[in-house]
Amino acid sequence: MSKQDKELVLIVDDEPRNLQILGSFLKQNGYGIAVAQNGRQAIDFVKNTAPHIILLDVMMPEMDGFEVCRRIKAMDPVREIPILFITALTDTESMLKGFKAGGADYINKPITQEEVLARVRVHLDNRQLVKQLSDANEDLQRLDQLKNKFLGMAAHDLRNPLGSIMGFTEMVIDGDFGEVSEEQASVLQRVHAASKRMLNLVNDLLDVSVIESGKLTLKMTHTSLKRLIEEQITLMGLEAGKKGISLIAAYETDDESEFDAERMIQVVNNLISNAIKFSDKDSQIKIGLRHEHEQMVIEVQDSGPGISEEDQQKLFGEFQRLSSKPTAGEKGTGLGLAISKKIVEAHRGQLKVDSRLGAGATFIVTIPVKNPVAIAEKS
Repeated sequence: MSKQDKELVLIVDDEPRNLQILGSFLKQNGYGIAVAQNGRQAIDFVKNTAPHIILLDVMMPEMDGFEVCRRIKAMDPVREIPILFITALTDTESMLKGFKAGGADYINKPITQEEVLARVRVHLDNRQLVKQLSDANEDLQRLDQLKNKFLGMAAHDLRNPLGSIMGFTEMVIDGDFGEVSEEQASVLQRVHAASKRMLNLVNDLLDVSVIESGKLTLKMTHTSLKRLIEEQITLMGLEAGKKGISLIAAYETDDESEFDAERMIQVVNNLISNAIKFSDKDSQIKIGLRHEHEQMVIEVQDSGPGISEEDQQKLFGEFQRLSSKPTAGEKGTGLGLAISKKIVEAHRGQLKVDSRLGAGATFIVTIPVKNPVAIAEKS
């Protein structure tokens, strides 16, 4: 059986001769044919059997073709069936009325067989392509869900053993199991550093799987963003000090606002950590906070090599590698900025960068003072 043998055309016309003419040459070209002599018959037929396409006369008694079309398009199971009006009406008003009702095309009377066959074929092929695209999109969504599930499971199962490796290597380095030579300590420190990088990647993968699966839930609190930033500057001071980098804070506000503290710690930590990685030794990193137009604005400005326009286009993508390199060979997962941007956007905010080559980079976080997410949770 050919493809066309399976394609059913419903012809709706109150003139038996028109039904006979259309039905005859469509049948000769391999299409299945069903006929209805008025709008009521057409609607009843469609309720029981879904044709692949409908050829619908406009001028019919009791219920015209426009009304038939509107009613069919209101029926969920069959609303996607293409409806082609067959009519002698050629004025713009009538044609617009037909398209507004949901019609896909017009075939003007007097009809020619070649035109009818061509238009029917085009709309059937288009519908098939749309279905194929829809099916492909559903397959991609299923694969994406499986990917996120796998990432989450794999990362979760790796987190505990990596934590154990880090803990035990620290204990051995500290001499808890006996004296360790300088050479052994050096090797163990490399193991510890590698484990830490792997654990960071695992945590980032868990965040990606949670965010992309739509399961990121913010735990909103009304608290001080200034205090949060101060704590992160203190914690990051040791890392910055290893490169002789000064972390300079400039707070223009101490106003409290609404945000998820744990998630915003991730964002601030990531931005300061990146600034340290890309800044030269004995330089400065400026961290600012201000209240502006009902928004809390955080800025992290480094003195690194800057970011090219090309790199800025892919900066917030996952697993991106940019042309600028960390000044001391530090490693990263390529996920931090992507995760940070999604966290900020979940707060109904924005994360953007202002940079040019040779002039450093400033990362700017903007979140509402009275966050819509928090308001929705309270209501």
